[in-house]
Amino acid sequence: YTPILAECPANQSGVTRKYTRQGYVLDNIHDNDWAMYAAVEFGNGEYDKTPDSLKVIASCAGAGGSVQVWLDSLDTGDKIAECAINNTGDLSTFQTFASAVKAVSGRHDVYLKFIGQADKIFQLQWFYFTAQGDPDPLGIERSDSVVPEYYGLEQNYPNPFNASTRIRFHVPCRSFVSLQVYNLLGEEIGELAGTEFHAGEYPVLFDASQLASGIYCYMLRANDFVQTKKMIILR
Repeated sequence: YTPILAECPANQSGVTRKYTRQGYVLDNIHDNDWAMYAAVEFGNGEYDKTPDSLKVIASCAGAGGSVQVWLDSLDTGDKIAECAINNTGDLSTFQTFASAVKAVSGRHDVYLKFIGQADKIFQLQWFYFTAQGDPDPLGIERSDSVVPEYYGLEQNYPNPFNASTRIRFHVPCRSFVSLQVYNLLGEEIGELAGTEFHAGEYPVLFDASQLASGIYCYMLRANDFVQTKKMIILR
């Protein structure tokens, strides 16, 4: 399943979009606020998948709360998950929280309803669904074996690829790093990184299972460094 940027709901109540050092987030989240994400595909005859878990990337400086997931309506829809969000130390520290998901298929509007007691419950960066055996589409693991001398962006491997590929980048010192994927029209189709990294080498797993065949570009930005490479999806 493709990760969903929380900052871009199709409809919402109470919440706002805010730019932080970690990139754009969904902010000003209060009790009973909600955000809707239209036409999320959970699986069909041609896309044979069923989610079993929900992952939410969030930061919280207070007592926390929870994210309820409803399908198609907050009044008459089906609640398929509720994910608890705990204190992460401060609003600039994002962590991944998880919960189980009821079996679901088809295409649905996804409503996130926020529950909590504090004036401002938490901030949301991403959320995504996973099926059993799926690699983490936002999986980023730091390699401490080598401290790079320079910023760098490696060619993805494998390339060409079908469903997923790995992209490795190098960070010589603590920096804010963004890694985005674009189509050949220059339209951004995904953000693989958008936060502060310590010095190290980082492989990122990119899930392209819902993208069409073709040539795509990925771009790394860090301080004054910018580098772009191309990758090919073949079905």
